[in-house]
Amino acid sequence: TDFELAELVDAQAARETRAALEELLVAPRLAGKAGRELAARSPFRGRTRDGDLDAYITRLLAETDVRLGVCDWGYCLYRQETSACIGSDKEPNPVLRTQGTCVTCANFAVSEHHKPVWEARLQRNLALLERPGLDPESRNLAVIRIEESQRVIRELDPKIDDGNRG
Repeated sequence: TDFELAELVDAQAARETRAALEELLVAPRLAGKAGRELAARSPFRGRTRDGDLDAYITRLLAETDVRLGVCDWGYCLYRQETSACIGSDKEPNPVLRTQGTCVTCANFAVSEHHKPVWEARLQRNLALLERPGLDPESRNLAVIRIEESQRVIRELDPKIDDGNRG
């Protein structure tokens, strides 16, 4: 029935939210504005998953209205008032939710899990710049995307200390 399907969807969404929160709270490095803030404040940073973390997430989900948007290129710790995609009171705007928009958003966090997406984006845009006859607008867009991708990758790179990030 529709009710059973809705329960299955809700249960799957809850599992995905819990897994994403676990990843974000223990990650040694995160990129994005919300990622940097979370990494600086998480008491679980760099730890393994344990009972304390599980209890913390259970309490967080029960006591707050945390809304976590998941996509291929990162996580959205969604708050409407700081939403670069001009989302609703419940969720990010699916039309304006793009890599270029998210990378500027205060709600955005990127983990090591998402690094391959940013590396592929970087390579696609570097290849685009090599095309002869590329118009100036496309060239400018590729350069912007290259800089965004490089910034995210640098933030996730454990070999680069915080003082050397650009």
